[in-house]
Amino acid sequence: MGLRRDTLETAGGLQAVVNQLADDFKLGELVRRLGLRIVLSHYIPETVQEERSASALITHEVRWMRTIRAVAPGAYRFLFLSFTLPLQAAGFTLIAADPGLAIHLLPLLWAALLCRVGVSLAPRLAQRRIPLSDLCLLPVRDLLLFWAWSCALFTSRVSWRGSEFEVGIRGVMRGSV
Repeated sequence: MGLRRDTLETAGGLQAVVNQLADDFKLGELVRRLGLRIVLSHYIPETVQEERSASALITHEVRWMRTIRAVAPGAYRFLFLSFTLPLQAAGFTLIAADPGLAIHLLPLLWAALLCRVGVSLAPRLAQRRIPLSDLCLLPVRDLLLFWAWSCALFTSRVSWRGSEFEVGIRGVMRGSV
């Protein structure tokens, strides 16, 4: 994020967002309330996962999911629909229980799979880089996201830089005891 110092001060300064789990979102909201325009950059950011262990990665993913839950609780409940592998497992389980459902579910399952691959390929195409060697990791990624979503759905705690925090309804963090 980039903003002028006077805009930050008028919005309440960093003190206004210091205890917010989604501090960047809250800061944008405060700027918008001032009647100022928010502009998205035309640059495409890249994200690099640098966690040194699976445990650290899961902790990070759960914190991100908890952030989404704080910012958009209604939409969060339906986020699981974007996790292809768990949906496909449920679909094939339903087909196994009632083969007559196959005619309705198989096209949906194929469409979900194609959409998931498309979402993964879109940034690669935009950057004209098309390595496909890691596409086999999509099921692992889907399972990780589904696990993090499930964990964040049932917890009000997050770990951040070695500290534990309770997260309130509006994303306000308090140190855990």
